Amino acid sequence: MKSYKLKLTALGPAHIGTGADYEPTNYVIDIYIEQRRKTAALRKLNRCLSLMRWIFLTRLTKTTDKSSSE
Repeated sequence: MKSYKLKLTALGPAHIGTGADYEPTNYVIDIYIEQRRKTAALRKLNRCLSLMRWIFLTRLTKTTDKSSSE
């Protein structure tokens, strides 16, 4: 069998791994944490929208009450 010496130049970043194997659950935990962050952000947004809706309806009711009493 012939062997050759080569000199290579990487065109982009090169990853040199350790050869360690990862269990599939290592990736699931990252996805779970990201999903929890998104869920928390959506809950905050929902609370904010609920407050805005309440303020709008309160002002609308006050405006309607004033115009009906005149």
